[in-house]
Amino acid sequence: MKYPILSLALIFLLGCSSSSESENEPQSTVDLPIIATNSPNEITAVSAQLGGSISNNGGANIIDKGVVWDVASGPTINDNKKSIGSGNDNFSAIVDNLEPDTKYYARSYAVNSKGTAYGNEVTFTTLIQEPQSKVYEGTIDLSNQSLVDSFGAENYTEVTGEVRIYGSVNDLTPLSNLELIGQDLLISNADNLVSLNGLENVLEIGESIQFINNDALTDISALESLNASYAIIFQGNDALKTISGFSQTVNVSGLVKISENTNLEVISGFQNLETTGNYFQITDNASLVDLNGLSKLTSIGNGLWLNNNDALTDLTPLSSLESISEIVINGNASLEAITIFNPFTSLTSIEISNNGSLTSIQGFESLTNVDGGIRINSNVLLTSITAFGNITSFGTDVQIRYNQVLQDFCILNSLITAEYTGSFSTIGNAYNPTLQDMIDGNCKL
Repeated sequence: MKYPILSLALIFLLGCSSSSESENEPQSTVDLPIIATNSPNEITAVSAQLGGSISNNGGANIIDKGVVWDVASGPTINDNKKSIGSGNDNFSAIVDNLEPDTKYYARSYAVNSKGTAYGNEVTFTTLIQEPQSKVYEGTIDLSNQSLVDSFGAENYTEVTGEVRIYGSVNDLTPLSNLELIGQDLLISNADNLVSLNGLENVLEIGESIQFINNDALTDISALESLNASYAIIFQGNDALKTISGFSQTVNVSGLVKISENTNLEVISGFQNLETTGNYFQITDNASLVDLNGLSKLTSIGNGLWLNNNDALTDLTPLSSLESISEIVINGNASLEAITIFNPFTSLTSIEISNNGSLTSIQGFESLTNVDGGIRINSNVLLTSITAFGNITSFGTDVQIRYNQVLQDFCILNSLITAEYTGSFSTIGNAYNPTLQDMIDGNCKL
């Protein structure tokens, strides 16, 4: 009868032992995952590839993973987030809708039952947005600011015809996508326009660029990138003191004209300009004193005109000139000497007149031929024309008039001979020999 009692006791002891062993077994723990952020790549203006790698899942399944980013350091899943699935595998994805030319901070993340872990922070900067090509066919007239704003909002990069800007326009920054103009850029009578900011990306103008009668215009430096144009004209911009920019312009196939800019003092732009295909005219700029931007100019297709620039005293920035057709230097009240034209052996014509302070003409020592006329008139302090002593032939018109102290013409004896059939005119000089006087050798007082 003892056996049932022993059985019950054994069962009791075994049950207690099993319960005690279960309580002493270690419980498994879960940690946050360990994750590293990949270096960004495939960066564009609006997107980048981001990703990460999980080295330890923390003892639990990865239920979500991805990347986060922001323009401020320390982005979290509460900022910009892209989920890239689950599991322990390495991961990456393209994030888009980013802002161009912007620095971003990014981290990878992984989530398990413990919580969210973040990888190391990386940074990247999106690229500058390249404008998409968009062409406006024809000519556009922009006569007020509203028209400029609405046209600029269309993001045109090219206009096949002319761009005409005038009237109440005061801000060109909406035109910042514009790169090519097929015909003329004409900015005229825009009385409120101070700066050309907004035209920085204009690279080429098919015909002329003209700035005419813009009373408030003071800053044209935005045209730094322009590298091609048929003609360039600055006229009647009374507030303009400096012509800058144009540093990429090497050749102008047509005319350059800078005239009637009352307060213009300095031409510092065009520092890489080498050739023009037509005239280079600098006229009626009463305050102009500095031509240093023209120091690399070597060739002018037709003539150089320097007229009525009352403050101009120094022509030496033009010393690189090697090829030119005609020279006209008139009405520069402060100009005392001309010394720069040594390289020329032949010219079509020369006119040097009405330069009230001019005492000396030099720099023509290599000149042997003048196809057309020579006119030296009304230089009231001029004492000598010996710079022309090496000329061996010239055309049919010689005028030397109203140079009140000039009295020696003997340098022309070898040219004005009995065989000379052209005209020879002297009036108002200290001595005025006739053609016959010259033939007879009576060439000075």
